[in-house]
Amino acid sequence: MGLRAKIGMAIAATAAVVAVLIGVLVHNRTVDAQFDLAAESIDGRLQSLVQDRAAGIDTGRAIIDPPDLPGPLKDAVAHGERGVYLEPDGPKPHLWAATELGGEVIALKRPYVRERETLRSLDRVLWLSGIAGTALGCVVGLLVARRLGRRLTSSAVTAQRIAEGDLTARLPRGGKDEIAQLTTAVNTMADALAARLQAERDVTANIAHELRTPVAGLVAAAGLLPPSRPTELVQDRAQRVRRLMEDVLEVARLDARTEEADTELRPLAELARRTVAALGGAAGAGVEVRVLSDGLVETAPRGGSNASSST
Repeated sequence: MGLRAKIGMAIAATAAVVAVLIGVLVHNRTVDAQFDLAAESIDGRLQSLVQDRAAGIDTGRAIIDPPDLPGPLKDAVAHGERGVYLEPDGPKPHLWAATELGGEVIALKRPYVRERETLRSLDRVLWLSGIAGTALGCVVGLLVARRLGRRLTSSAVTAQRIAEGDLTARLPRGGKDEIAQLTTAVNTMADALAARLQAERDVTANIAHELRTPVAGLVAAAGLLPPSRPTELVQDRAQRVRRLMEDVLEVARLDARTEEADTELRPLAELARRTVAALGGAAGAGVEVRVLSDGLVETAPRGGSNASSST
């Protein structure tokens, strides 16, 4: 699973959890508010009826000694308390209020269906809102994950280019988040790497240039020696040192890309044959060049000679 999918799922899950928590909180607060309001209303009516009955006025709205009075409310009245009780959930729940007056139980009873219907309607709205909020959270999460994933992908591609040798590749700077810090770190790493490689190239070029004059003198001096076997050995070693110095100079020039304008495409098979032929003598004796698959390579001529090196 990719990072984008993980971020999107995390945001969607967070939105769903928040929606559920808010729905539960609103549901419970609504239940409590409905009961408190209904209990206050029926208790006020009960007190009014008790006052009327104590004054000898019978309105006919009170229930005297109801046989179906709920047990918890009956116990409260038996202890001289006035109470309100909501019957457990059923097909037709009722809200009761009762008290004791002159040895009689005076009670009121009213349906509690309207409040339950209102609560069900609220629950449906909460469910729809939660689903809509979760869907919106999914969309927002995917958009955010896509944007972050694009920036991370760009950082990875640029880092790969740097690893492949393109030290000019840089990431655009912007923002103050962790990805911006990663961008700064990658750019700083590329700058440091480029500076270090440039320093190494400069050292290599300087060493080769400093050796050019002594090596040229060594080759010239070896050419003045009288013919003999030791002279041949000295001249051979001097020529090898000169070729090594030229190789170092060529590497320095290619690394610094000072001869990019002079590069050309040459067949690889031709370069291989020329290299074997340039060895000459015993080193190249008995060597056969067999071309299995030819192709063009970019080369840079060395000092106007026919020798070429592939880049």
